[in-house]
Amino acid sequence: MGNNTKCKVVRIVTINIKMYDDITLDNVKHILDLKKNLISLDTLDANACKFTTEGGIMKIMRGSFILMIEL
Repeated sequence: MGNNTKCKVVRIVTINIKMYDDITLDNVKHILDLKKNLISLDTLDANACKFTTEGGIMKIMRGSFILMIEL
C-alpha cells in the first residue's frame, strides 16, 4: 500500500481466472482494505506459474502457455 500499513487477511480462497483458458490459483488471500485486485508473484510461483520481466513487460506463463502479458 506504500505506507507500511498492515492489512488483515479476511480469508484464503481458491479463485478461477477466465482468460484464454480457465486458470485456478489456490491459497489466494482476500484483503478488504485493498482497492485493487493484486496477485503476488509468490502466489503465482506456488501455483506452477513462471514469470519474466524484460524492457518493462511482464510475461506470466504456466508451462508453455502464456497466461498474461502486462505492458
